[in-house]
Amino acid sequence: AAEQIEVWNYWMSKVSGISAEKAVGKKLKEVVPELAEGAAHRAVRRALERGNSSFLSSALHPGQLPFYQFTAPDGSGSIKTIQQSIQVRPVSSPGAERRCLLQIRDVSRVVQMEDHLRQMSRLVDDQRIELEAQQAEVDGSSKLGIDEFLQVLSHLSRP
Repeated sequence: AAEQIEVWNYWMSKVSGISAEKAVGKKLKEVVPELAEGAAHRAVRRALERGNSSFLSSALHPGQLPFYQFTAPDGSGSIKTIQQSIQVRPVSSPGAERRCLLQIRDVSRVVQMEDHLRQMSRLVDDQRIELEAQQAEVDGSSKLGIDEFLQVLSHLSRP
């Protein structure tokens, strides 16, 4: 399996900082050395050697590729690491060597929303626990009031 890059699109150039001219024709792990022996590289090898597809989620395989995004559209501002999911698929053509396609998705916004939902869920749980404690307190004090009322009533009804 050659593992040579045949196509390097604009998005890949933008998030990796590596131009298509520097990437096309080279091995993936030469262009992205951080990839060597990681889960994404193993998935590429499985696709090329055995024809297996793989999906690498950002939750189980965070930061597989060192891709970044500037916070300002003009390339200024701070740099954020892009959370990504990677789909690796074998591509076969009759009479040609097997190739593979890496489909990389920026899931940073999804990960951010999941984190926000977890925080909100914790907040709701904390408020529920607090309300249950307050309700138990109210229930306990109202029971005492009823008991006291029944005692007074029983004393009044005695001759």
